Amino acid sequence: YNFGLMKWTWDEDAVNSKIVTENVASVLVEKMNRLQEETQRVLMVASCLGATFRLSAVMMVMKNISQVEMRVSMRDSMRSVSGTAATMGSSSVSLLSLDL
Repeated sequence: YNFGLMKWTWDEDAVNSKIVTENVASVLVEKMNRLQEETQRVLMVASCLGATFRLSAVMMVMKNISQVEMRVSMRDSMRSVSGTAATMGSSSVSLLSLDL
């Protein structure tokens, strides 16, 4: 509200650009949601690294994420099998030995 003019005023260009920006964002989100899960994960990592990044950096982070996920998955599997340790073949693995 513009008290000097005693009426509502707005910047029509700003309003229109805001609507277009929101529509573009919605379209981009929709398109990204259709990508394969692994591609989405790579994009999430890359977005954390900034506007420019080295592919090798993304791959290094993805490798570390995969290792952590594998450890968590192993830990959860072993907990469901025996509570604190699981026997795999002839070797026993303790949850305490997992570096999480």
